[in-house]
Amino acid sequence: MTEDIGEYSFNFKKEVDELRNSLGDRANSILFAETDVVRGTDATSQQINVKIAGHYDPDVTKAVASIIAVAAGANTCSVNIPIGAETNAGYIISLLKNENFTDMFGLENKPFLRLYTLYHETAHALIDGVAVDDDHPFRECAADAYAAIRCFQRFGWDAGNLLSMISWGHAWEAVSGATSHLTISVLDKIIADSAQRDFSKLTPEETVELAETYAKEWTPDVSVLSATRAVFGQNSTDTVITKLAETALSSSNNFIFYVGSKFLQPFLRPDGIIRDGVPFHLPEGKRQEYSALIKERASHMSLREIFNVAAVRAEPPLAELLKVSLPKGQKKFSVKV
Repeated sequence: MTEDIGEYSFNFKKEVDELRNSLGDRANSILFAETDVVRGTDATSQQINVKIAGHYDPDVTKAVASIIAVAAGANTCSVNIPIGAETNAGYIISLLKNENFTDMFGLENKPFLRLYTLYHETAHALIDGVAVDDDHPFRECAADAYAAIRCFQRFGWDAGNLLSMISWGHAWEAVSGATSHLTISVLDKIIADSAQRDFSKLTPEETVELAETYAKEWTPDVSVLSATRAVFGQNSTDTVITKLAETALSSSNNFIFYVGSKFLQPFLRPDGIIRDGVPFHLPEGKRQEYSALIKERASHMSLREIFNVAAVRAEPPLAELLKVSLPKGQKKFSVKV
């Protein structure tokens, strides 16, 4: 039976215990830590407080805190290093209490985003791949796939709404010129598949394997990512919005059209969005123009066509994968970026 997403509250220790139980021996080389950054009175000083899940020698705790401070600072991270005096390599998963990503869609959605982040970072300890950069987002795709599947296992179909917002957030990053976390094709495919597939039937090992499979099949190629950055990376986000009709929405590259269309979804709402506390509305004429362009093209295209992959069964049109839900507790789409 799935949990009620509306009643969910995040408890770090409880979630780590559940992860350890589900992963079995694979969790033995993972050390989970919750990190809190306390800012100093000046602009540069900060203190990093680390709480490790489990019982460890104080020297190990001190060493882990130092590693986190150097490797991540005020960020959530997954660090592949020897743990303490051990000779075998392990992973430190450091989950920051207050980071930009988990605050992105308001306090009502923060518990889910913290859980998602914990699953995402854990996946980095479970699935190998080439180091992440703008041309190689495979490990980020695999981590997002694992986190998405785990969330569907916990909350059922209701997880899809928040996952659609996470996908949109990565489209926002892409139109700003960064593609290292461009995982929207993986996330949107999993959301679409959830309508026909019960992910709760998977074993923990099958969950890892399926996440890796999704990433292998739906991570964009280097040439596609390079072309995407060439279109979006030259302008600010606001400039991109005004140029979409002549760039992404009319591009012969279907993937670029997909990214631009995903990014635009909240802006196509008649009431616009609130970005960093400031209302933003597209002019009505532009809003209707963009909506019509996207509807016409996305209604006759699937994700498999974008990736040039033969369909094994009927696939939903891209128009279905583009949908972005309204954040829980909000009457207007509000985002902090």
